[in-house]
Amino acid sequence: MPQQQRHDLGTITARPAKAGQDGRRFAPQKSDGPSPHPRTVPNAGRTEHQDCPGQHVETHQIARRPDGQQAAAHGMTDLVAHFAVNQDRAAAHAASAAAVRRADQMAGSPPDSDQPAKLAFVADLKARYDSIDPLNTAWGTQHASWDALLANTQPPDKQRAGDDLKAFYTRLAEQYFRTCRDEVKRAAPNQMYLGCRFAWVNDRAARAAAEYCDVIAYNLYRRDIADFRLPASIDRPVIIGEFHFGALDRGLFHPGLQKTADQQERAAMTKSYVQGALRNPWIVGTHWFQYGDQATTGRGDGENYQIGFLDICDTPYAETIAASREVGYAMYAYRAEQGERVAETQD
Repeated sequence: MPQQQRHDLGTITARPAKAGQDGRRFAPQKSDGPSPHPRTVPNAGRTEHQDCPGQHVETHQIARRPDGQQAAAHGMTDLVAHFAVNQDRAAAHAASAAAVRRADQMAGSPPDSDQPAKLAFVADLKARYDSIDPLNTAWGTQHASWDALLANTQPPDKQRAGDDLKAFYTRLAEQYFRTCRDEVKRAAPNQMYLGCRFAWVNDRAARAAAEYCDVIAYNLYRRDIADFRLPASIDRPVIIGEFHFGALDRGLFHPGLQKTADQQERAAMTKSYVQGALRNPWIVGTHWFQYGDQATTGRGDGENYQIGFLDICDTPYAETIAASREVGYAMYAYRAEQGERVAETQD
């Protein structure tokens, strides 16, 4: 990990356009914080959208200091309070799934004295093995001492060191979710902690999220989620952080992550997706990404999807809007009807 003592976090909020403007768009507004935009530190995962009209805005932080837990919490309390007060929602995000996948790299990372992850990993190994010799036997290595392991830059064999690596995967994920939850609850005790919006995740990270999250968030770009289930029989409510459908018959030149033939099919798939969520007893909500089409020239990473409820000229996509209204107006009755059908099959 790069040596870095702290990362000041800026905040960004979304508010309606000023009076006299269209009013259907939202404009990102800089705060008075130390940095005008959320920032992503190296290896913290993909950068979230800094120009996201009408969408929630998130920040990333993986603080790198010897006092790892305090570093991870640094600045988060004020940040969460800002969002809880102004938008009635808290935003704190880091790529936990990516973090746990890197546990096997910790054993082969450079021997920097301020690497809390590697130091913690070796401390765990010392607690498990009486000396370096049993570890060498288990891993098939020839480290002369614990200090030699700290200085090692070659990752271990994943098969032979698998049990130790998996244990550290779990510890990393639990530490992340525990720290975030504690700070969210400290700043906004009446708000729910929704986790990190998993896109790709292994079962160990999902189990850690279930331990500390009130609701587990997933970004699920699929055609249908009626049969989506959490791994390992986890019983926790799920909220969909992102989904969308796009088409090329109107608007931009990229259909996004779920392509449809035209605006009519796009509307039908939108309705079907949400109804699938309503049939799923674990899912408590879905969140469309995003309110308006992305710019034709693309955002920072070039993404320029036709995925909005409005095009880049603020013209509504009437078909998708109508489908969303239709499913929204009937969703409580639809959900109740599905529950009654499930109850009847269980009698």
